[in-house]
Amino acid sequence: MTNIFINKDTMKSLKRGTKGMGTLSPDLTYIDRGYYPLIDNKPTIDSLTEKLEFELVINEINKVCNKVYTIIPIDAVKIFATKRRIVEKAINKLITKEVDDYNVLNGLAFDGIHNCASYKDMMDYAHQPFCESVWNWQTNVWEVVRQLLADINNGTIMEPTLEELLAQLPAR
Repeated sequence: MTNIFINKDTMKSLKRGTKGMGTLSPDLTYIDRGYYPLIDNKPTIDSLTEKLEFELVINEINKVCNKVYTIIPIDAVKIFATKRRIVEKAINKLITKEVDDYNVLNGLAFDGIHNCASYKDMMDYAHQPFCESVWNWQTNVWEVVRQLLADINNGTIMEPTLEELLAQLPAR
């Protein structure tokens, strides 16, 4: 049972058993009056779009220290940059895994996709076909991502989850 609730409009907190609501009042009693449960004594937020700021309020009479939370929306540009970093990191990890798997299988030590790129045009190199194919594949992957981003930005499609986005990428 949640003991502390917060009103998301006024940001005032309320402990169970106050303001005419008993200690056994159901959570819905609080929610109906505009108060929502705190999780781990923090308001529930979407960490990609919101952040918390708090200040300590000290009641001098009782020497009680309370945290007062404010939910602040994060700037849309920052949200986009955060999501972009998450997607780029996941795609880079996917591409790096292809190169690393090939390294293990063939006893090689390519540092990454750009290292492979330096060998993709060397026709007499034994691993040239892999280097060329993995380079072309990663180029196609990034093009699909760019097109998805354009479709999201112009409203053609809804923003997919990371898992949905990865599922739409070309297979190697």
